Order: sequence, then C-alpha cells, then structure tokens
Amino acid sequence: MIRLVYISRASREIPALEVVELLSVSRRNNAAAGLTGLLVLHDGMFFQCLEGPGGAVDRCLDRIRSDDRHRAVMPLVRDRVAARMFPDWQMGYVRPRDMPAEALQEMRDLAHLLQGGAGPPAAAGAGVCAGPVAEDKATLLLRSLLSGARGRSGVKPGAHGGRPEIDEQRGALG
Repeated sequence: MIRLVYISRASREIPALEVVELLSVSRRNNAAAGLTGLLVLHDGMFFQCLEGPGGAVDRCLDRIRSDDRHRAVMPLVRDRVAARMFPDWQMGYVRPRDMPAEALQEMRDLAHLLQGGAGPPAAAGAGVCAGPVAEDKATLLLRSLLSGARGRSGVKPGAHGGRPEIDEQRGALG
C-alpha cells in the first residue's frame, strides 16, 4: 500500500458548491479504487493525502495533474506503508477554521515551499518528492490533522456523512 501526499495551487477560486461536488465525485471514485485520504483547501492551496494500492494512487495523481483546478502539483511524500492513517475516509475534508494552529502553520510553510522555497515544482515528477524539508513539513501537517481529528470536536472529516456543511449566507464551506 502507498501513501502519497501532495500540495498544489488552485488555478482559480474554488466555490464552496464546487468543493462539495469535488468531494462527492472523489468519494465515489476512491471507494471504487480502494483509496482513502484527506483533503484540505486553504488560501488557494490544495493539500491531499491519498492511501491505497500503488497503481490506483498513481492513476488518481494523474487525474489530479490533468484537472484544470490544479497548478504546480508537487508530490511531497510517497511511501510504502503497512496501515492507513485514514482508513474510514474515502475522502475526508478538514475545514481550515477547524485546523489546529500548528497545522495552519505547516500549511503556510508548504505554500512557501511551493512558491519557490524548495525549487521549481515542475522538477517534481511522478514518484519524486520535493525534498526532505517539504517531506518533513507534510508529515508534521498530517500528524497534526490526524491528532486534531481525534481530539478536537471541530475537526470531523466524517461528520455529516463526510460532507462539508455549506453556509448559505456566505456561500462558503461552513
């Protein structure tokens, strides 16, 4: 089994309803492919962890790279693992407002690396990580998100059937 973590820049603002649809399609596709994982969208950056059979993870990454919502897809971690971090989430979603402070800082640090702090994102090909600093930051962020999901009532990627709530007044993920 493979765990892949990547970060990418959103090519445009992603409206809340589009995120809901993205999560719905991802959950359906991931269930069929045997994938689980977690998604965060914050300040125009996607952070995602995918877990499952290597071929399925690679095909999913190829779809993400060809998705016009993503730019500069940078794999940060690609490891063979014995157990899943997110075994029950076809695609968990964590709202930034529910993220622990340390997770938000790791996300900002990774965004800085994507903007040029670790070399050009184009240098990272399939299966090639961005480097040890980015890998460490991604691992810290995953641990922080997992810890928050287990210990904080606000971080519930599986709540509401795994769907984010929509704040109709603001048109944003609730």
